[in-house]
Amino acid sequence: MKEQKSVKIQDSNPRLKRGFSISFGKMNTVWRALTVDLKQKTALMLAESPVHFMPYMEERLGVNWELCDVRMWLNGEYYKTFFTDEEKEAISDHVIENIVYYDTDDEESGYFINNKFFLLTNEEVEQYLKRKKDRRLVDANDIRTSWWIRPANVAFCRNVAPVVDRDGSIELNPVNDATVAVRPCFILNLQSEYVKKNWDRIISGNQ
Repeated sequence: MKEQKSVKIQDSNPRLKRGFSISFGKMNTVWRALTVDLKQKTALMLAESPVHFMPYMEERLGVNWELCDVRMWLNGEYYKTFFTDEEKEAISDHVIENIVYYDTDDEESGYFINNKFFLLTNEEVEQYLKRKKDRRLVDANDIRTSWWIRPANVAFCRNVAPVVDRDGSIELNPVNDATVAVRPCFILNLQSEYVKKNWDRIISGNQ
């Protein structure tokens, strides 16, 4: 039996830093690291291309992340269908505080939910993708498209949710718009067996 290579994640490794990318999943989606946490041995990965086009919430029932159609699809069909068992082991749970928004300025918060895949919030987009040109997304035909993001600390009304538009600005959009792209994130476990087995390929692709 071939001995598994021991992979050490070190602060001094210049190739393992924000901006490194990997091809991951059966759709061969390229994911880019927005952050690397060398203490926790994780990286926040963002898809470089759309993985789907769909409404945020087809029935226009609000922008509750826990119940929205995008989250249900990402953590259901998408996760179950488009990743191998080994890849699934490399996807860490990400805990999100679920905030329920209403038509008024009132909000209800206080419980947390686990996610395998999730969307950036409007605040995170501004934090990690500071320039509009860095936020722009193109589809398979190289045409710019808008993409859903998750509302945070803003009381959006029931029928709209935030998107990054084609220009890279953050705007509000009807929640039942099926033409908006899904651009997910996930937390990559850098100490997973998948990363250990594919370490040389990951590093060589980021030299």
